[in-house]
Amino acid sequence: MPALKHDIERYLGLRGAAVHKIEAEEKSLRHRGSIDIPALSPSVSGVLEKVRDAIDRNDLSAALAFAVSNREIKMEIDAFNRAVAERFGERKFLTNVAREPAGKLFDTLSEGLCPAEKEKLAKAWPLMRTGQLLAAQERTAETLKQIETLRLAQRQVLKP
Repeated sequence: MPALKHDIERYLGLRGAAVHKIEAEEKSLRHRGSIDIPALSPSVSGVLEKVRDAIDRNDLSAALAFAVSNREIKMEIDAFNRAVAERFGERKFLTNVAREPAGKLFDTLSEGLCPAEKEKLAKAWPLMRTGQLLAAQERTAETLKQIETLRLAQRQVLKP
């Protein structure tokens, strides 16, 4: 009898932990799904299209120049990128698989959406990808600046 009681208690403990884990995952998914991606103004959409064209030409300096040309546009792009990162993940659109709104990644990200929402996601896909590519390029440029600053500081310390 004590063994049966122990097994039942163990089962109930495992079941409770599993229920708690599933509830937490569901809550997280619902929260992510409730995050709204802000609509972009026509000027920002135009800038992101220019950035996408510059990225396609592998002209990253021009892409950054387009993005930071206007402070308001930069702020709107940053807000858009934050919302996209919170909803889908910070680097979801950076892979080669994410070039087109089709395939396994698109199916995963659009899981649970109605057909109209899937179509909206497909239309916004290039802008979200461009925004994440731009943010990644900005992070890279910032890191390179920091490395160069450290290098200069080390040289000055090493000079007698």
